[in-house]
Order: sequence, then structure tokens, then C-alpha cells
Amino acid sequence: LDSKQQDLEQFSTKLTDTEDSSQALDKQLKELLTVRTTLQAEVQQLTNQLAEQKSLNQTQQATVLAKDQEIAQLTAGLDQIKTFQQQLEEKVTDFEQVVSLKDEVETQLVKAQNELQLLGEEQSKLATKLEKLTQEKADVDRRFIQQLQDYDAERRLHGRAGTLALRRRWIAR
Repeated sequence: LDSKQQDLEQFSTKLTDTEDSSQALDKQLKELLTVRTTLQAEVQQLTNQLAEQKSLNQTQQATVLAKDQEIAQLTAGLDQIKTFQQQLEEKVTDFEQVVSLKDEVETQLVKAQNELQLLGEEQSKLATKLEKLTQEKADVDRRFIQQLQDYDAERRLHGRAGTLALRRRWIAR
């Protein structure tokens, strides 16, 4: 009878230990799910930021292309003005008429050159802004990759026993 009571007490102790272990594992599982959810949210946020950056880059590239086309049109117009000026100089014999037409063409040429210069400056600003945004995107990508690598390295370093403490540190970040 004492032996059976002892066996029963041992079984009861083992059952209590098993219940405690089960509760501890449930708690760890909930914490892991919380960490997973947090990391998924961070990944989604970074993905959204990346999509916004890509959209912004595409918009700016389209603007740069439009400005390039405008510059090409102005350059073609400038070439036409130069051709027109040459034709007038060859055909016109009256000095006053030649001078008057030449002044008009030169005025248009100066205006076109000024517009071309302004467009060139604007294109340079847009290219600088595009480069800055590209660098910022690369920095965000590098930080994200580094964070994932750091987390994975710490997780491997600490093994299973340190995973809970590691998660708490990462959640605190």
C-alpha cells in the first residue's frame, strides 16, 4: 500500500511537472508568435517603403525623360533657327534688312539658349535628387538586411536557450 501511494505521489509529481512544462511551452509559443507577427509587420512596412521609393523613382525618371525630350525639341528648334539665320544671310542683299533679321534670329537664339541652360540646370537638379533617393533606398535595404542577419546570427549564437531573451531584445528595438 505504501509502495502504491509512493508510486501515486511520484506520478502526481510527474504530472505536475509535465503540466508546468506544457504551460511554459505554451507561453514560449505565444511569445514566438508575437515576435513573428512583429517581424512580419516590420517586413511589410519596409516593403511598403520600398514600393513608395520605387514609385517616386519612376515618377522622377519620367520627369527626367520628359525634360530630356523638351531639351531635344529645343535643340532641334535651335538648329532650325541657326539654319534659318544662315539662309537669310545668303539670300538677303539689303544690309538693313539683313541686320534686322539677324538681330531677331539672335534674340530668339539667346532666348532658346537661356531656356536650354535653365532646362539643363533643372535636369541636373533632378538627377542629383534621383541619385540621393537611390542612395537612401540602398541604405534602407542595407539596414534591413543587416538587421535580419544580426537577428539570425544572434539566434544561432544563443541557441534555443537564449531565443526567448533574444526575442525580448529584438522586440524592445
